[in-house]
Amino acid sequence: MPSKSNVDILDDMRARAESNVNGNLQLDCRLPDDVFSRRWSAYMFFSSDQVFKDTFVDVIKGMIDVERSSVACLRMLDSTSTSFFIDQSTTLQGYKARLIGSGPVDGWLYGMERFGCASATGSWCIYCEKNNEIAVIAMNNLDRAKFGFAMKEFHAFKIADKRIDLYFPFYRLTPAWRKSLMKNY
Repeated sequence: MPSKSNVDILDDMRARAESNVNGNLQLDCRLPDDVFSRRWSAYMFFSSDQVFKDTFVDVIKGMIDVERSSVACLRMLDSTSTSFFIDQSTTLQGYKARLIGSGPVDGWLYGMERFGCASATGSWCIYCEKNNEIAVIAMNNLDRAKFGFAMKEFHAFKIADKRIDLYFPFYRLTPAWRKSLMKNY
């Protein structure tokens, strides 16, 4: 049997990362409900703007490097369900081109869609609701330390941590919405 080429291996890893996005999320759910399809031991919340900042690609590259993965998939979950893959060769210019697209018709920056992101290894998963300006990363408690640099860059905190209000106005959430969010996470 012939061995796989590097292109075939990359395609397999991309498919695995995309499958981890789809498999780790309940695509028919939205916050404040539990959007994850399996239980994780740690959920860290942050502003959805972090996903669209210039630093996002480098943070994800760092995460896939730490977990010894090769690629991550950022996937638009609504409407077009398109994906953007991040690996060590991904450039900020390439990411910005995906975000801007050809304008409001296909640029991710212009819409109020939901997004998911996961690596081929699947040791973490990000869910982002741009319209509610909220994102959450799920991982296991044992992985929190090794991904601490990413949590710092994202200004991500547990939902009950008061420091979260310094970076995201959780205090502006309606009491019922916040109570439901805290119950589910």
